[in-house]
Amino acid sequence: MADIRRIYASKTLTIPSGSSLSTESLDVRRMKNATLEMSAAWTAADVGFKVSSGSSAATAQLLYDDSGSLVEISSPSAGVAFNFPSGALDGVHYVWLFSQSGGTAVDQGAGRSLIVHLKS
Repeated sequence: MADIRRIYASKTLTIPSGSSLSTESLDVRRMKNATLEMSAAWTAADVGFKVSSGSSAATAQLLYDDSGSLVEISSPSAGVAFNFPSGALDGVHYVWLFSQSGGTAVDQGAGRSLIVHLKS
């Protein structure tokens, strides 16, 4: 019988003050599920996802679902945890968190530390 083991990982991503994109990405190539722990404070915005097959934010693009809708966590509350939307990690290599509204950047009023828990 095959030995199947799940992988668990956590990483803190930071969106700097006056910015809308996390400074680091998540490598999600072997991951299936994720939960986002919001920071204790949050400038009103949705959390979107920029994705890329490479580890450079310069090539990252907004993530849309099969129906053409932006993949996002809508109106997240500070200090609360949210599961990533279903299918958000399918076929994705690297993910950046993006403070946005309708795909337009919303800069955070202070540095925000967001914790992401990943599971294969």
